[in-house]
Amino acid sequence: MRASRLVLDTHVALEAFLWQSPRHAALRAAAAAGETQLLASVETLDEWRRVLSYSDLKLSAEQQAKALIDYQQACLCIAPLLETSALPRCADPDDQKFLILCVAGAATALLTRDKKLLKIGRHAYYRSRFQTIAPERYILQDAQAVAGISLGS
Repeated sequence: MRASRLVLDTHVALEAFLWQSPRHAALRAAAAAGETQLLASVETLDEWRRVLSYSDLKLSAEQQAKALIDYQQACLCIAPLLETSALPRCADPDDQKFLILCVAGAATALLTRDKKLLKIGRHAYYRSRFQTIAPERYILQDAQAVAGISLGS
């Protein structure tokens, strides 16, 4: 995997780190090897902690604590931006924290399948700074780039 700075939305983080989805194995390996830097913030980690406690996930307190620690250790925690009023706003205010983190952490990409994040990610302000893309598409692009294959449109 190419050296990159990535932000994972909470659902992608669940797939990659809690459920250990095989389709994210390369991402986990690159992060563990230090080839890819995963970024987090206090706000995104708070959401991670909250989601881990959802009764639907059926995680014990010990499992929640382990998942939180494992994810925190995989990520570099970025300080928040002091001024965010000029940033284009996501239709879902709860998702704005991921965009702020991408800007504050000089992210290469935001990996998400969230339609509202994918839509606002096309805004020129964000598009000029980082890519907003589904994780499967990012992994495919990365593999093609590493292999020297033209990506085309």
